[in-house]
Amino acid sequence: MTSQPVSPTGSPVANLLGGVTEQISRLIRQEIQLAQTELEDKVKHAGAGAGLLGVAGVAGLLGVAATVTGVGLLLRRVMPDWAAALLVGGALTGGAGALVVLAKQEMERAVPEQTIASVREGVEQVQQAVAG
Repeated sequence: MTSQPVSPTGSPVANLLGGVTEQISRLIRQEIQLAQTELEDKVKHAGAGAGLLGVAGVAGLLGVAATVTGVGLLLRRVMPDWAAALLVGGALTGGAGALVVLAKQEMERAVPEQTIASVREGVEQVQQAVAG
């Protein structure tokens, strides 16, 4: 049998495992640093996009307000002012109600049903394990 020389710091296997552990640690730190750098860049772009979206929303709201005013002024040529205001207000309220119904339907779809079922199952398993 041939014996391998033992280094002052320990066995060859220990040295090998120590080197692998160090390399894995270094790799993980580098990956975390890369992800952090990339996310910082993405957050800057997302912030700029959110700001532009806010400005666009305000401009759109002002445009809708001007259009609604124009429709009201146009309708008052063919009906009394109060009737034109009621018609425009009713149309806007009806549109808002329809959007609320659509939003509610979309939000109900956003519930993570599988996750909830999985968590409930896990809780039941823990309760059974504790009880029995």
